[in-house]
Amino acid sequence: MILADPLPLALKCGIASALAIVSARMVGVHDALSAAFVATACISPSAYAGLRGGIAQLAGSLLGVACAAAPLLFRPELDASPFVAGVGVSVAVLGCLAFRSPRAIPVAAFSVLYIHLVPGQSALHGVVERIGAVLLGVLVATLANTLVSALDGERIAARRTARVRSAVAEAMAASAARIARRGEVPDSTLAQAFEAVAALRVDLGHAAREHGFPGAKRARSSAATGLVRAAGLEEATHLAKECVLASEGLDEADRSRFAAHVESLASRLRGASIDASVRHALRDLPPDEATRFGWLMNRLERAVDVAIEG
Repeated sequence: MILADPLPLALKCGIASALAIVSARMVGVHDALSAAFVATACISPSAYAGLRGGIAQLAGSLLGVACAAAPLLFRPELDASPFVAGVGVSVAVLGCLAFRSPRAIPVAAFSVLYIHLVPGQSALHGVVERIGAVLLGVLVATLANTLVSALDGERIAARRTARVRSAVAEAMAASAARIARRGEVPDSTLAQAFEAVAALRVDLGHAAREHGFPGAKRARSSAATGLVRAAGLEEATHLAKECVLASEGLDEADRSRFAAHVESLASRLRGASIDASVRHALRDLPPDEATRFGWLMNRLERAVDVAIEG
């Protein structure tokens, strides 16, 4: 599930790439393509996440140019050799895996190929151009991420949280339908809810680590509250699945009462209030079942309250 707003994300990437090209021309970096690509790749919801991605890009580039330039220092005639380039890519990939940085594999491999295949440059000139372009791209992306995070970070986080709440509410509503035997709960519905919560927690976790950026203190405070809500959303998703399993063996009337309560909590997650008659419907269940399902519903209610209020 994509949590980002498509249009703002597209505009942010476009502006960052354009600024990188302009900056490359202003400072005399000829590899504007790499600068613009890295700037686009490092666009992120938070300045911390973008900078972390930029460091991975820079580390991969350093490893790649080292793997490409090392043999050329001793045998310059091996430049553009398919065999040497292939060996360099393999060594760069192994290096990324050894350093537990799989995200750096594409940029490390590209850096090897850049040194070998871009015509009209020496190995040393290629290394300087490549590293300079990557540094410029990371700088532009970091500035863009920092500016947007400082000006609109809280609203961006709120919109992402609202999308995840909607996905979890949909999963709960689908679970209620399954309990009432009105249909099956598609595995994709619960999977999307879990995926959305996981993505939100990653984004908020990055924002919670921001230090030294403008608005970092406010971002950390907002992220801390968001992480609490994300925990409630994750718990609600797990409990929705558990409710389906717990409803096996109930008769049709009891299933309907149970399903109505789960559906009401899904509506509560969407912003509606819980119908008092539905809240008390579980009291009509047999004593043993009422105790068991009452305990389960209390947990689900608490999870929904945490997801909404933090």
